[in-house]
Amino acid sequence: MDKSNESTPTSKYWMSLEQWRQDPEFKELAEKEFLSSHLQSEDGKDGWARREFLKLMGASLALTTFGCVRRPVQKIIPYVKKPGELIHGLPNYYASSWNDGLEAFGIVVTTRDGRPIKIEGNPDHPANRGGMSARAHAMILKLYDPDRFTGPKRNLQNETRSNRETVGVKWEDLDTAVVEQLQKGKVALLTSTVMSPTTQALMDEFSGAFGAKVYRYDDVGYDAVTEAQKASYGQSALPLYHLDRAKYIVSVNNDFMGTWLTPTSLQQQFMQQRRKLPESNKLVVFESLLTLTGSNADQRFRIRPSQSLDLIMALLHEIVVIRKVSRYASDQEVFARHFVFRFGPRVPGARFSPDCGGGGSFDRQSRSILDFGGWFVGGYREVG
Repeated sequence: MDKSNESTPTSKYWMSLEQWRQDPEFKELAEKEFLSSHLQSEDGKDGWARREFLKLMGASLALTTFGCVRRPVQKIIPYVKKPGELIHGLPNYYASSWNDGLEAFGIVVTTRDGRPIKIEGNPDHPANRGGMSARAHAMILKLYDPDRFTGPKRNLQNETRSNRETVGVKWEDLDTAVVEQLQKGKVALLTSTVMSPTTQALMDEFSGAFGAKVYRYDDVGYDAVTEAQKASYGQSALPLYHLDRAKYIVSVNNDFMGTWLTPTSLQQQFMQQRRKLPESNKLVVFESLLTLTGSNADQRFRIRPSQSLDLIMALLHEIVVIRKVSRYASDQEVFARHFVFRFGPRVPGARFSPDCGGGGSFDRQSRSILDFGGWFVGGYREVG
């Protein structure tokens, strides 16, 4: 008898090793997987019993009842003597100023009933002409920060100084304690660059009273800019750029619209020349990461950070050596001494090839720079 056609038991598939071994824990969980109702489980076993359900229903009813209690009455107390310029429901505007690092400009603060609610740029201020940065717009949040400074506090430190408990103190007690500590030894002030003349005057007065030395440090400094100005013009100072007079701008890893020097003022100058049709300006950007300046560029080239110097040297070589358009063109030794040898034994243009520039990108860019009389703007350095 042929047994090939005999029926075979249906194959069974298992989803885990526990199911295949038929562990007791698996069997117990399998029995509870498809309970029709939590109320059907018996008391004393895992799951919902009838008495647990009644407990939760009673608790939810109690919480609902407590939530119906009236809130305490809060009264809005009007001004006893209302200022003459204040009209309830109408906003007032106040002119002020704002600074962040090296950037400072005028702002207009909108208030309602004495509360600032909006900050905008002052259109009459020469630095920004109504423009503002994103950081300045967000400054309004500091006024409503619950963790903002409300008064002096003293640390209640233990012997290991591992706790962070503080207690409020009076200004008079704080002044007395600080003066005692300042008179015990040498005093030094570590600050960033101070742009406010009022703050600088207070620092000078403090230094004179306690013999303190002032040390300045900026995490993002502009020493290269001041050194370049001193080497080029004999004065160590930050330059005042006029992008509203530039028709062709080359930026090398420099986000002058977002973070460099005074971005709000540079944005206004750039857009002022941008609107002068048909003599609008042109912006070419070489950068490693996409920045605000790169997103507004007419042409953007992606380069590695290590290629920045090679790019600048290649463009200078194209303009000075090949096209001979510079006061250094007549004396190649002076050009080599000031530019090539100063930055190491690099052959201008030998190592650089932008990803999207193509074979004749240097020729095209140098020709455009010569036609328009462009500027080089480098990261923390003015090249030419």
